Amino acid sequence: MPFTATGTVRSSRRLSHRTASSSGFSAAMQEATDTDLLSDTIHGKKGKPRPGVEAVAKFTAGMLSADHRIASFSINGWDTHLSQARVFQRPTKDLAAAITALKANLSPEIWRKTAILAITEFGRTARENGSAGTDHGTGGVAILAGGAVAGGKVYRDWPSLADGELLEDRDLRPTMDLRQIAAAMLRQQFGISTRDLEASVFPGLVVDKRPAFLRG
Repeated sequence: MPFTATGTVRSSRRLSHRTASSSGFSAAMQEATDTDLLSDTIHGKKGKPRPGVEAVAKFTAGMLSADHRIASFSINGWDTHLSQARVFQRPTKDLAAAITALKANLSPEIWRKTAILAITEFGRTARENGSAGTDHGTGGVAILAGGAVAGGKVYRDWPSLADGELLEDRDLRPTMDLRQIAAAMLRQQFGISTRDLEASVFPGLVVDKRPAFLRG
């Protein structure tokens, strides 16, 4: 799953020296320090404009082409409380541009092994509000891409938008735990065992061992 290192490089180095006896922890701290040193490249220095999503995706592709195996970044603009038909266009274009840039800047071999998961922290209401938008909801969608994904399909257990079927009379009813998707990717892409996923990473989750959305 995505990992974000915060704090200054100096404080990270102090902690690293204090834990030098733990080789595993020291290696993790070194990677966190390296990530912190790259923060200006990703986000732009204070007072300067941040790069566009294509630049961030290109930078990410460069990292994945080197020694990194997982990366995470955010695309903003999905909180469409008003004028959703207009506001929604920009983030969807950004998402498409990010995926396109990732593919364009990864070698065919690496792209073939790449799985992209785009999710939101919450869904939107199925019913429109009074401002031609939607409010925070429950059920949502996950978009998958990459050569490791069996794409070109919609995988769903559609819950219906009919009156009486909406959750609390306003939300799309969830029919799948998004952790199932993340767990399947961690199992196939990184070789994390089902036992560890169910016991430690996602306690209580029953992992799907044959997900239809990933290429075998």
